[in-house]
Amino acid sequence: MIDKRPPATKRRFAAFIVRRDDRFLVAQRPSGVVNGLLWEFPNVEGKGRVGEFATLGRKPICQVRHSITRYRILLEAFAARLISPEPPANMSWRTMAECEKLPFASAHRKILRQLRDE
Repeated sequence: MIDKRPPATKRRFAAFIVRRDDRFLVAQRPSGVVNGLLWEFPNVEGKGRVGEFATLGRKPICQVRHSITRYRILLEAFAARLISPEPPANMSWRTMAECEKLPFASAHRKILRQLRDE
């Protein structure tokens, strides 16, 4: 008997591209989760709470389509600003050169490349 694969599940994320001078706000994922310890831009799934961020427009800077196992992901990156004076504890400011040396999750690395090529 052949096992049937589960149907593909669509997921949508919004990433927040926050710049301060020549640095970007990035976060390292916790260990023990998908893409654990990899770096990424702050993001939320679906219509999740934005919390610390305010987008600077309704149109995304770029869109990335990505697949992980059965998930078909659309990641939209928006220019944003940080609402609070300091970022959350799990985030840090990094230059483009520093970001390029960090192990980014592949979908977020695609965003990083687009930002570099602007």
